[in-house]
Amino acid sequence: MKTQKLILIVAMTLWRLAASFSPAADTLSTRSDGWRDKLVFWDDRYDEPWANPRAAAEFLAPRGFRVVDADELGRWVTDVTERKKAADTVVVLPHGLSPMRLLDIDEDTRVHRGAPGAKLLVRRYMETGGRVVWSGELPF
Repeated sequence: MKTQKLILIVAMTLWRLAASFSPAADTLSTRSDGWRDKLVFWDDRYDEPWANPRAAAEFLAPRGFRVVDADELGRWVTDVTERKKAADTVVVLPHGLSPMRLLDIDEDTRVHRGAPGAKLLVRRYMETGGRVVWSGELPF
């Protein structure tokens, strides 16, 4: 039952994304115009048994989404957040998990890099206008 629920959640999220595209022109419809940058996270180092992130990346890539791995996603989110340029950008996280960098966790030591009580990078990104589409079970 839990697996069926997760599949339904992922399918509905991807359906909503697909609905914002014009199938004839394979471009964004007028309802979604204005995205400056669109990224979809896919990294084979991140194993996810509940979702099919590769399929999501393959579906979104020809529709204008840039496929990025954990390292590139972390660098990009940091850059647009620090420059306050996150507005009109979207990141799709189809893995059902978040790269550690978005949570301000050092990949090598697995230790949180921020001060106690500091806001996570992903939260700062959203507060500066960025959007995150989470198609996994539990966010962050």
